[in-house]
Amino acid sequence: MKTTHTTPVRARCAKVLKAQRRALKLTQEELAERAGLAVQYISMLERDIRQPTITTVFQLSRALELSASEFIRRIEDET
Repeated sequence: MKTTHTTPVRARCAKVLKAQRRALKLTQEELAERAGLAVQYISMLERDIRQPTITTVFQLSRALELSASEFIRRIEDET
């Protein structure tokens, strides 16, 4: 069985992603459609199983109505 190790940045990204999605009252399905990503991938990101690439950060930030820099700033500021 493959073991997944979390990183502080990945965990903060998961929290910010989920919080902003909920703030916009979006389902995971709606966010996935807006971002052009699979629902399963959104779920794995929110559960801190996967880490997004820089390309994915840009896709997510647009879908979440944030600039990429604002999305990253929120990840940095998350405690």
